[in-house]
Amino acid sequence: MAFKTYYYFDVSRHSPDEAERQRAADRIEVMTPLVKAYNTDMVWPLVGDAIQLYGGYGFSEEYPLAQIARDCKIYSLWEGTNYIQSMDLTGRKWTLKQGRLFMDWLQDMEAIADTMAGRAEFTAESAILKEGFASYKRIKARMDDYKQQGKAEMLPLYATRILHATAQLGCGALLLDQAALAADKIRELGSDHWDLAYYQGKIDAARFYIRNHVPAIMNLESILKYDDDTAITVMEEALGR
Repeated sequence: MAFKTYYYFDVSRHSPDEAERQRAADRIEVMTPLVKAYNTDMVWPLVGDAIQLYGGYGFSEEYPLAQIARDCKIYSLWEGTNYIQSMDLTGRKWTLKQGRLFMDWLQDMEAIADTMAGRAEFTAESAILKEGFASYKRIKARMDDYKQQGKAEMLPLYATRILHATAQLGCGALLLDQAALAADKIRELGSDHWDLAYYQGKIDAARFYIRNHVPAIMNLESILKYDDDTAITVMEEALGR
């Protein structure tokens, strides 16, 4: 996802086609908060899991993970905290150009899932992604309904989880796109090629991510059905007891 954003930066600066430059700039608008916030939100628990592998030693300064834990945490804080990035996505990027800017990006990602539906080796992953896109659209519609009902506070309440869901769609689609290219290369090079593990790893990474992380989008939709605003309505006095 980060490299795709860098690619759009190159296109926005160097393409001779003005329309292509503008399209790339629009994609950067959407992907910037995802790259800044989702990646840095996810690295923190991943480093925590890595420390678990060491046991108590992992918390000691003579091992590199203690430093990595400190270093990675700052990325979620500077250049606007990750919560600010989530509000940028849902409060600003969702509405830029009357909402077309975001929906164009979403259609780009969804097109990958649609394309992969015709490939037998990725039928299951494509189906999960397509379910994720349908669920995400219902989540977004629910947020729009809250605003119309005068419950605008529900958007910031769920903004971080919505940013994660958005990034899960983007990462799932881009990983599946990589997996398809890797599958093509395996067929081209043969199963005895020295680079087989590299390409197979791309396929397995996409399968793992889509099967284990993308369904969190559907889980978020099920949570939203409860219309829970307890975190807003709880008595402040109760928080200290």
